Amino acid sequence: MKLNINTLAAVALVATSFGASAAGLDSTASFQITSFSYVATGGALSWSTGSAYQTLYSESDEAGGLTSNDILSSSDAALTDSSLGTSRPHATSTVSSAAAGTIQGIANATPFVISAISQPHAANATAQQSQEFTLSAAGSVTFTIGYSLLAGGVTSNTNENFALAALDASFGNYFNTSGGTQNITLLSSDVAGGQNGQSGTLSFTVDFASPDEIGYYNLRGNALANASASISAVPEPESYALMLAGIAAIGAIARRRSQPSAR
Repeated sequence: MKLNINTLAAVALVATSFGASAAGLDSTASFQITSFSYVATGGALSWSTGSAYQTLYSESDEAGGLTSNDILSSSDAALTDSSLGTSRPHATSTVSSAAAGTIQGIANATPFVISAISQPHAANATAQQSQEFTLSAAGSVTFTIGYSLLAGGVTSNTNENFALAALDASFGNYFNTSGGTQNITLLSSDVAGGQNGQSGTLSFTVDFASPDEIGYYNLRGNALANASASISAVPEPESYALMLAGIAAIGAIARRRSQPSAR
């Protein structure tokens, strides 16, 4: 079968319609503890020796890791100024911490077709800090945490294109029920337009009846971003229009060829 330039153009139009569904905005997620402070009343706060713990994790996966991935992690028995970063062609992740008690991370993934059956490009950034403390006399400690979260991505095909940002904060006393826990999770698909952000402050008060009691806190942030690496099984409306235009063009060419030529 011979294909002229018009036929080839029509076929290309149909093929393009399927690939177009993978194009779109990047998926981006981020978390940040912007400030960490406390006020002690009744006694002086002391951080317990050897109780500090910190972990950082950064992962970037091309086509879900089937093509390539980049993973870095670290653990420390102290709160330190530290950072990690990973990168693949269509996924990047960075995460960092500070000795002052702040953490932050960002994950980004870009839609790009690798094959018709590829897993999504994915990025993950996670940070955690925890520590124990005591008070020199009966009293209380009030902690105030400033935070910022963002989850942004396309709102269609949310199984493959989405962003998630989360923050878990827990403060307490092993000897009583004071303090509390806050869990905040944002998904890009939860709001129209796919840009979901939140910032503010969290406050926790931990009570002490004596200097023998031990308080603790744990902060954890997580950012996840996924972006399509495959052709969507359900084309978007504009993709249908391109596909139908290509099919119509091929049909018109076939009809012209089937008509007897004038003699």
